[in-house]
Amino acid sequence: MQTAVDLKKLVAGAAAIEISHDCGKFVCVSVVSHREYLSQKQLTVRCIFAHVPVLTQESLMGILADSVLIINKLALSSSC
Repeated sequence: MQTAVDLKKLVAGAAAIEISHDCGKFVCVSVVSHREYLSQKQLTVRCIFAHVPVLTQESLMGILADSVLIINKLALSSSC
C-alpha cells in the first residue's frame, strides 16, 4: 500500500524513528484496513500511520522529539 506522503522527506532529520513497511498486528491491521477501504472508494486522503512502541525512560525523549518534528513537517508543508 502506498501513501501520497513523501516518507523519506518526512523522517529526514529524525533520529529515533524509522520507516517500516510492516503494519504488524492488532490495532495496526484495523487502521491499515480502513486506509485500504478509503483507497478502494477512491477518496483522496493524505495520511500516514505512525506506530508508537512502548515508551521507556530511554526512548521517550527521542521518540517525542521525532514525533514533534514529523507533526510540524505535516502541518507546515503540503510537499511531504
